[in-house]
Amino acid sequence: MIVKDNGVGLPNDLDWSNSPSLGLSLVYDLVTEQLDGKITLDISEKE
Repeated sequence: MIVKDNGVGLPNDLDWSNSPSLGLSLVYDLVTEQLDGKITLDISEKE
């Protein structure tokens, strides 16, 4: 699954496994625990 967002972005020092955000914690747990997947972050500049 690929998700794209044009919001303010994520902090450079984000720790996916210990996020203070409930939403990010839920996404991390869903992907890693329930779906046995992994999360990657591709930061690319807008053209």
